[in-house]
Amino acid sequence: MDDHFGTIRKILSAFEESLDKADFDVSDVSAERLGVSETRRRKMMEMLASEGYISGVSFGADGVTADNPLITTKGLEYLSKSAALPGFPAFGGKFPLGRRSI
Repeated sequence: MDDHFGTIRKILSAFEESLDKADFDVSDVSAERLGVSETRRRKMMEMLASEGYISGVSFGADGVTADNPLITTKGLEYLSKSAALPGFPAFGGKFPLGRRSI
């Protein structure tokens, strides 16, 4: 079973680390680096963008394009909560990225 939230944390961490760099290194969120398929990487990044965790990315036929990509305050909050409670998805029991509690 894939660790979806681990992949989300990796993506958000790469965006957070880029705050200290002049340019965003897209290889930091490559499918290979994340250990997932390109299709999964794209869909996860689309979810993160649509939920407001990252900005400055667009999605087209040629894949993911980054134009001044940033982690949002919502994304920083997610990282902060997930670091405080390892193994917990950091949504306060909610799963806004398409997953629902039963």
